[in-house]
Amino acid sequence: GRLRCEQHAGFWLMDRKCPLEVQRLVAQWGGGTLLLEDDCGEMIVVVSATAEPLRPAAYGAPMAGVEKYLPGQLVFRSGKEEWMKNLTGGACHYHYPVHPSGAFVFTPTLSAALYLLLCRFLTWHFSDVVAMASTIGEITTNEEQQLWRQLKLLELDCHADAIACRLHLSLAMLQYGGVMMPPWDAQEQFRQYLRKRHLVSADCALSLAQEQALLDQPGAGTCPELKLRSAVLAQLKKLDPAPLPVNLGPLVDDDGFDRTVDKSFLTDVGFFGRLTAAVTGAGDALYTRPASNKLDGVEALRYLNSVLNSTLPVNPALLYEIYTGTLTFDIIPNDDADVIGGMLLRMISGSAAATAAGPQISVLRALDANPKARGEMPLW
Repeated sequence: GRLRCEQHAGFWLMDRKCPLEVQRLVAQWGGGTLLLEDDCGEMIVVVSATAEPLRPAAYGAPMAGVEKYLPGQLVFRSGKEEWMKNLTGGACHYHYPVHPSGAFVFTPTLSAALYLLLCRFLTWHFSDVVAMASTIGEITTNEEQQLWRQLKLLELDCHADAIACRLHLSLAMLQYGGVMMPPWDAQEQFRQYLRKRHLVSADCALSLAQEQALLDQPGAGTCPELKLRSAVLAQLKKLDPAPLPVNLGPLVDDDGFDRTVDKSFLTDVGFFGRLTAAVTGAGDALYTRPASNKLDGVEALRYLNSVLNSTLPVNPALLYEIYTGTLTFDIIPNDDADVIGGMLLRMISGSAAATAAGPQISVLRALDANPKARGEMPLW
């Protein structure tokens, strides 16, 4: 039987292999998660709200040189009375509905968002922290304030992207005044950022407007490093913003396979006759069907290799039988033969043989663009 969840009706503990993209998503919590699923395939990530995310150093564990300045380890402390007392309404868990794409989760409450933000920071998912920074709202409850204060743990992380993340969070809180500022000195963090600016990834780097917003804060003009950066930004603003013309050379006339609409098959009445002749051997363009209608693994690769290395052009009858499902190719398990057909069609579409085939290629184009029509086509 399945282990069903009482708090979330219809969901049970996932008992199948977790999709790879969801595995990457769950890793952002650093552990201590449950993945639930329902009949519709919808998923929910559940984490314990009573588990306090910490660095091992908070327990007094000895830290080596690298871990001291670039901490990456994470532990969860459960049962701390003060932590549990601040949980709103005695809630014991946070839940995060997973988007059908598996690329991201929804955060139903600000507390859930702050907990995920904290775990992402502790597990070095810095680009995701930056993406979340602007979504953090005003912090009011004891639970939210406790999670916000926990960000103090991150101040010792000297990674260049970590410094940038702290500045993004500082910028996000400017609109709420001094009472909402993160538990670190934004000016000191900005000085560290300027020293490591060349090491910051593109996803985490501050824009020039964001740098100026930090420089406009009271007291920023007293630091020589910040005054120098302010002068640089002032000069950059004076540059001519007019677009510069770039000569890219002559424009190549490329209609592209998928940008071409070919309806010449509507005027051709002999396509199926020629196709029948090719399949039965009565025509000039003889097509030899493989011995088996289903080719797997190495056998499929050998057949495709013989087709591509042949001195004869790829016969349209082969592509027709791929599109109509007469022939299937499983180079790997659950392979899609239509992808192989589309690849071959695009390879030959600009060749002399395709030009000679005329409306036959037009029919194949129609089948490629209209999967529902393939099951209505005649078979041999």
